[in-house]
Amino acid sequence: MSGRWNEFVSSERVDRSDDESSHSAAATVALSSWDAGVKSIFDKIVSTGMLVVLAPILLLCWAYVKSANPGKPAIVKLPRIGFGGRRFEVLNFRSAPGHPMITYGLVHLPELINVLRGEMSLVGPRPRPFDDTRVGTLDTPASVRVELHPGMTGLWILTPRTELTPQDIFSLDRSYLESWSLSRDIHILFAAARKVRYGRETV
Repeated sequence: MSGRWNEFVSSERVDRSDDESSHSAAATVALSSWDAGVKSIFDKIVSTGMLVVLAPILLLCWAYVKSANPGKPAIVKLPRIGFGGRRFEVLNFRSAPGHPMITYGLVHLPELINVLRGEMSLVGPRPRPFDDTRVGTLDTPASVRVELHPGMTGLWILTPRTELTPQDIFSLDRSYLESWSLSRDIHILFAAARKVRYGRETV
C-alpha cells in the first residue's frame, strides 16, 4: 500500500531544478471562477453531509476531551494563513502528541466547520502558521499557498512528513493548483481516508 502512495505522490512532484522565476510564475496561477465555484459547492455539500453523519463521533470526542481536560475548552483555535494571506483560526480538538485521536485524524474533525464557513477546503495546501513571514513574498514556495484555501487534506498527507522537504511540498502544491479537477480532489480524499484508516495520519 505504501508503495502506491509514494508512486502517486512522486508522479505529482516538479523537478527541483526550477528557478526562482518559476516560483514567482507559479504564485500567479489561480483557479478559474468556474473551477473555484465548483470546488466551493463540492466542499460545502460534502462537509455538511459529513458533519451530519459524523455528529455522534464528534459528540463522543468532545465529551472525552472535556472529561480529560477539565476546565479547558475541548476545541482549540489555531491561527493560520488562509486564502489571500488572510488570518483565520483552524478548529481542532485538544489533544496530546502521540494520542490515538491524532493518529486516526479525529482531532481534525472540527475543521469540517472551517470548510463549511468557507475558510478551508476539503483538499488543498497544508495550512501554514500565521507567523510565517515568507507568505508575503511572491518568489518563495510558501506564496503559492495563498492562491488556494488551505485543505483538511492534500497531496502532502500521502507521504510521511519526514520524507518531504519544503521544496517537495511547494512542488506538490503548485502541481495541484495548476492541474486541479474535481475528480482529482475525490481521488485524494479517498486516498487520504484509506491512509488515516490504517493509522498513518501525518498531519
